[in-house]
Amino acid sequence: MVKGIKVDLVAVEESDLPQLLRYRQDLDISQWFYEKDEISLDQQILWYKNIQENKTKKIWAIKEKGTKRTIGIIGLSDIDYRSRKAEFGSFFIYPDPACIRKGYGRESLILVLDYAFSHMNLHKLYCTTFEFNTVALKLYISLGFETVGIHKNHIYRDGKYENIMILEKHKI
Repeated sequence: MVKGIKVDLVAVEESDLPQLLRYRQDLDISQWFYEKDEISLDQQILWYKNIQENKTKKIWAIKEKGTKRTIGIIGLSDIDYRSRKAEFGSFFIYPDPACIRKGYGRESLILVLDYAFSHMNLHKLYCTTFEFNTVALKLYISLGFETVGIHKNHIYRDGKYENIMILEKHKI
């Protein structure tokens, strides 16, 4: 568990899966996924089993402080201990008015950055996001990520190609 002021990051439990599936299928959330395909509970369970067995992934459920309510998910993937780097991703906060603009996302990302750099001794985190996702870009840049590139016309969805921004942050 990684403890914060407003949120705690805890290991994803099988009991979280139905709620995570509902979030995954919510249009306010799925608009930010590269692939907007609907998934079944069986597919969600396979994802869960994969992250349990995969040593190159670390995924946390974001729990609102003082509650058991899962309000999102955040994690690291493609963890490379030799080169001390990982991809930051799988990040969302449920778009419930009670959760939006409360700093839960910022704090969750700060907790992951601290965990990755201090506890895992990683040297670099990198991430990608849609070019049109200005809220995420602003958050990442405010926390020290730098834009290092762009994948032009990289993702085809909703009848058009979208650009993907590439960002990274190094341990200071």
